[in-house]
Amino acid sequence: MRLRRIVAIFVLAAALSLPAAASAAESKRHVGLHDMTCTSITAMGKGLAPNASMQLTLTDRDNGSTLAGQSVRTSATGEFMAKLPARLNKVLSIRLTVSRPDGSKIAFADHVMAKGAAMCNLPFTGPSRAAALLATGTAAIALGLVLLASAGRAQPEAVRGREARARSARRNTSSTSPEALTRRTRPT
Repeated sequence: MRLRRIVAIFVLAAALSLPAAASAAESKRHVGLHDMTCTSITAMGKGLAPNASMQLTLTDRDNGSTLAGQSVRTSATGEFMAKLPARLNKVLSIRLTVSRPDGSKIAFADHVMAKGAAMCNLPFTGPSRAAALLATGTAAIALGLVLLASAGRAQPEAVRGREARARSARRNTSSTSPEALTRRTRPT
């Protein structure tokens, strides 16, 4: 009876430790996407079966289209790294699926961009705008200086004209006044 209890405890302990061992093995497995550019992305994995052939598939999660696919072989330590050439313009969400040659899926990795912030918007392909902006700014400053200079010249002429009219008006009014007439007629 005692032996049965001991065996039952060992069997129970072994059965309970199997899921923990399986989850520890699973936690060492890692598949990821790194170094995303407009024309490629790097896929990597570790904790996989050593020296095994794997199929990598990169898909656009928004529309389900396949962006790239490649076969790789893991190293003796169960790792791989591969650069997948793919056009990633305006792609918001991608998934890397790692499969065995028979098509059974081993792992996947997702990469999601913020809504409205797609990677690699089409670049501006026209001429550089820096020269046009610099020319426009210089022309605006030059026009401002010309306007200031012409306003500076026009104002004194207007002031001189008003002053000349005022002097002329004083002369005309003072020459007809009685005092002005007496000054002119008196001998000096």
